Amino acid sequence: MNLSRTPGPAHKGGARAVVGGLALLAFIGFRAESLPGQDWTEFRSSRQAHSVSESFALEVVYGVGHLSVEPVEGDLLYDVRMRYDAEQFKPVRQWSLDEGRGQLRVGLTTLDDDGDWINALASGDFDPELSVDLHELGDLDESAGTLELKLGRRLPVDLKLSAGAAATEIALGGVAVSRFELTTAASETELSFNDPNPVRMAEMVIKAGAAEVTAEHLGNARFDSFDLKGGVGDVVLDFTGEWDGSATGSVKMGLGSLELRIPAEIGVWIQKSSVLTSFSAPDLEKIDGGYRSPNWEAAEYRLELELKTAFGAIEVEVVP
Repeated sequence: MNLSRTPGPAHKGGARAVVGGLALLAFIGFRAESLPGQDWTEFRSSRQAHSVSESFALEVVYGVGHLSVEPVEGDLLYDVRMRYDAEQFKPVRQWSLDEGRGQLRVGLTTLDDDGDWINALASGDFDPELSVDLHELGDLDESAGTLELKLGRRLPVDLKLSAGAAATEIALGGVAVSRFELTTAASETELSFNDPNPVRMAEMVIKAGAAEVTAEHLGNARFDSFDLKGGVGDVVLDFTGEWDGSATGSVKMGLGSLELRIPAEIGVWIQKSSVLTSFSAPDLEKIDGGYRSPNWEAAEYRLELELKTAFGAIEVEVVP
């Protein structure tokens, strides 16, 4: 690990969020303002893969700015880099190794506490269905800081990500992810699995407060179960990819739109419970208790989905 200080120019603008009902986000929104005299600092930590022989659990907690996750080539277990304002934040890095099982927790906390607010965000205690009012969220980009995480491909990882007000790009194609959990409060999130997961993923969980979430090629994630809870926002779930087993999933949303893309070779059965929500699924057959694809009985792999929505629109498309 090395820690270097790199002064940078002051930035104006950045992300601002006023969040009703989420005191934590109100705090984050205050911290997001770029102010004159910022002390930009860079932090980097990495570890070789051979230091862990059994499994790897990684938790990342990030408040404001730009968060990116992608694979890394070579023998690294992980490589994390942060750029932040040292006048307001300090890095958190906790590493442990027990009988070949590694555990890493990284993120940022404020200078005047011992991580209380970062712990609150990581716990995911906020309710995604709370009434959230965002104003002038602005550009969530490098002007508010960055966290770049690169993951090795050799060892299965239990990955937990928590982001406050952040532009989040997560590309996990080819990474062996045994479990995945993403918690976002107010964010723009892009998640992709462009290459198949080398291992079966036991569970994929996404909790989004006021957010736009686009998840592509989820078939490559090779999950057994999928669970999304959303408060306010627009969600796109693309289940294309190389399926190697059947799966179940649930989606629960408050206000917004939901777009589902189902590969034609997968049998899908959708059960829905909705209030004031439009539903369009021209390629599915309406049956007692829900909707299903014509190939449900013959399909090698199947996806059962339960949808619960309050206000908005649901669109289901079967794609080649």
